[in-house]
Amino acid sequence: MQNAIAFVFYIALCISPLFVRSLLKKKKCDKAEDEFLVVLSLLLFYVIYMMVNPGLIPMPSASGIQNPMAQILLCGTVDSVIVAYLVLRGVNLFYNSETEKLYGYMVVLLWFTAILLTISVFGVSLNDLFVEIEYIKVSNAGSEIGLGITYVFTSIKLLIDSIPNLVSILVIFSGLKFIKAFSADSYSEETIRESEKLSEICKTGLTLTVSSNVVFNILQLFFMPLLRNIKSSIEVPLFSIIFVLGTLIFSKMVMSNKTLKDDNDSII
Repeated sequence: MQNAIAFVFYIALCISPLFVRSLLKKKKCDKAEDEFLVVLSLLLFYVIYMMVNPGLIPMPSASGIQNPMAQILLCGTVDSVIVAYLVLRGVNLFYNSETEKLYGYMVVLLWFTAILLTISVFGVSLNDLFVEIEYIKVSNAGSEIGLGITYVFTSIKLLIDSIPNLVSILVIFSGLKFIKAFSADSYSEETIRESEKLSEICKTGLTLTVSSNVVFNILQLFFMPLLRNIKSSIEVPLFSIIFVLGTLIFSKMVMSNKTLKDDNDSII
């Protein structure tokens, strides 16, 4: 009986992508990328069966891949199909949407990005700090005196590494206000005010991002004799810099267009 129930769940899970595809086709909103759902369904039949019967997984003879690694590769293949489908669906959705809807999608994406960045700063990075402090404590067992300054520098390093994400979060919140004003009236005084605030946050954030690591490395030099753990690195948070710089350029373009419009209106 249990085997029968498990088999039914197995079939239902594997054909679920086909069910989604049929619904989209019925509503006449199916796209070419929905063929990924067929691929996903067939892949699920194979991967789930292999996960239930790991002894049947074909193992490369010369690569030295162990069974757990092979299972990770199988799951990764399924994940890659799902991600590819969602990305292509999203691109199609944005490409064919009207401007008003695009504002809404942009707000959702910005909120989602802000949540991920917050989790990265106050979840992942904070956990890494506790792990590193524990590692320093264990590595200096029996000579804990004087570790306080090392803990302080370790915490400062965490804060500096988190600055690009914190700046991006501030830019996102300011950008949300800007989008709200811009969608209402792209040439209003409120839009220009929000654009100026956004530009200022971007400028300050970029300055802080690129200079903080330099200051930390110099500060380490003065306290080097007191430190048990030293981290000297040249880090360029390229994604954060491009994101903030792109936002700065866009906000300046909006202000420039407003000035040009006012000049044209005055001439008319």
